[in-house]
Amino acid sequence: MYFARGVRRAQPTTIHLIVLADTATRGVAILSPLLLLLLHLLFLVPLANLDSLLRSTSPDVGLGAAAAAAAAAEAMDASSVALYGQLKAAQPFFLLAGPNVIESEEHVLKMAKHIKGITTKLGLPLVFKSSFDKANRTSSKSFRGPGLEEGLKILEKVKATYDLPVVTDVHESHQCEAVGRVADIIQIPAFLCRQTDLLVAAAKTGKIINIKKGQFCAPSVMANSAEKIRLAGNQNVMVCERGTMFGYNDLIVDPRNFEWLREANCPVVADVTHALQQPAGKKLDGGGVASGGLRELIPCIARTSVAVGVDGIFMEPLRNLEELLEELIAIARVTKGKKPLKIDLTPFKE
Repeated sequence: MYFARGVRRAQPTTIHLIVLADTATRGVAILSPLLLLLLHLLFLVPLANLDSLLRSTSPDVGLGAAAAAAAAAEAMDASSVALYGQLKAAQPFFLLAGPNVIESEEHVLKMAKHIKGITTKLGLPLVFKSSFDKANRTSSKSFRGPGLEEGLKILEKVKATYDLPVVTDVHESHQCEAVGRVADIIQIPAFLCRQTDLLVAAAKTGKIINIKKGQFCAPSVMANSAEKIRLAGNQNVMVCERGTMFGYNDLIVDPRNFEWLREANCPVVADVTHALQQPAGKKLDGGGVASGGLRELIPCIARTSVAVGVDGIFMEPLRNLEELLEELIAIARVTKGKKPLKIDLTPFKE
């Protein structure tokens, strides 16, 4: 899988794919899904691309195309289950990190290389994160990203170049199928954490779903959101704390939420960057507002989260990323936050 050190998957050439595809179309139709599965697992070739290749090499695939859909779903499920298991078992925690939005292919590849170098050195499982479209920007003047098609191409290049799983967010149900062909984790934005149709569409991709807790929600709500994913047939779900509204233009992080979020019966992630956002708190020249934040407090929230015992940390990288992660690892190894401590609440008597 992605976290095996020193192991690189071979990249198939076009001729490899054509030969295998031609073999499938000239042979028994039922071989098609088996070849799809083999190519996907060995070479990390997107299943949608393989299915298209098989169709293009012969108009008579017919039965193979239908069976290929079933094989594709099974392969996605197997891959997601394996990654989900690795993240759940990560010690002391896993990291979701990367630039908030895709600025350019060059920048994203540079960041992926930099972050992977640090996490490999420290022994932390990494999932690279960046968004193709920030559809919920406070200001219409803010940069949103390259869009779905171009953004997914860039994320796919990150996966192929650095052998990293990736996470990105969706805002509309129709985006889920395309995103599911590339992303290993689909993220549901906090504002949309209760949107049933979006949750179900994301769940049906078979990928891991990371649901951010709405700034307006009690932590208990996330148990319901996680259940919507499971009822759609997907057990691979995580929930993420990203702060709670405190007045109009500020968020606070309540450490009790990390404990209560465990009622969702899944891994708990702490977003230590967006939890420090100050929504619509900055006035713009010429009118309007934008969101700011208290980034200098990232170490404070990160230390608190790890001490309480979260399973994963979500952050946008800092220049001091390695130094901060080293400290967080040390805290996590000392604390027993992941293990509940049952205390005796009866009155103390000598």
